[in-house]
Amino acid sequence: MLKDFIQWLLNTRTTPAEAAHVSRSTFSSPTTFSGTNSVGDSWTNNLVTGTAYSDGYLNISASTVESETSTGTMLQVTTNNFQVSQVASVSNQGLNFFLPIAKGCSFAVNGIRATSITVRFFEAIGRG
Repeated sequence: MLKDFIQWLLNTRTTPAEAAHVSRSTFSSPTTFSGTNSVGDSWTNNLVTGTAYSDGYLNISASTVESETSTGTMLQVTTNNFQVSQVASVSNQGLNFFLPIAKGCSFAVNGIRATSITVRFFEAIGRG
C-alpha cells in the first residue's frame, strides 16, 4: 500500500517531459556563433554577433597575430549591460575569456589583429 501511494505521488508530480528533462546530462553542448574569424590592422566592430537564447556563458577565444607595422591584439565584447576587453602584446599567443550573459541579451565581438576567433555559448546548468 505504501509503495502504491509513493508511486501515485511520483506520477502526479512529474510529467514525462519533466522526467526526461531531469534525466538529461547536466552538461550541454556549446552553441558556436558564426561570423568573421579573423581581423587585420584596423579596428572592426561586429566580427561576431548574437543573442543568448537562455542564461549562460560566452566563451571567446582567438590567437594573436603580428602585422608588418605593429603588434598587439585586442578583442572586446559589448552587450546591453557591460563591456569586456582583453589585450595581448605578443604574437602567436592565445586569448580566451569566459563571461556570464543573460537570456535575451545581445552581444557583439569587436577587435583588431586576431585570428581563429571563436565564440561559443554554454547554457547555464541548474536555473536556480
